Amino acid sequence: MVPGEGWRLDHMGVKRWALLIGGMARMSPLHYNQNGQSLGKALALTGYSEERFVRLLRHAPDTSGFADAWRRATDWLAIHAMAISWSEVHDLILRTDNPDEVRRQVAMSYFSQAEREQRKKKT
Repeated sequence: MVPGEGWRLDHMGVKRWALLIGGMARMSPLHYNQNGQSLGKALALTGYSEERFVRLLRHAPDTSGFADAWRRATDWLAIHAMAISWSEVHDLILRTDNPDEVRRQVAMSYFSQAEREQRKKKT
């Protein structure tokens, strides 16, 4: 979903791009890092609550619920100085052909890392 010559964004496209760019702005200068973690893994590594994480993935990117959850997540990651993979976030927010697959990948990375973090605490 990259604008080209003669290509127009509809209202939802503009809103989705604004979410992506707004997240980058909140996480500046961390958005320059090319070696960022998966979004799910980064949130798990920083102790982001499962309830908030699920809220993020539950909403479609063009809803106010997603916008609020995304703002909280990017603020959280910025506070913890955790860089993320913006190509994955691009797919999460802008990809419309198979959004459930992207959400599933993000969820798998969160829950896999959260489980590893729990095991570390037990040892």
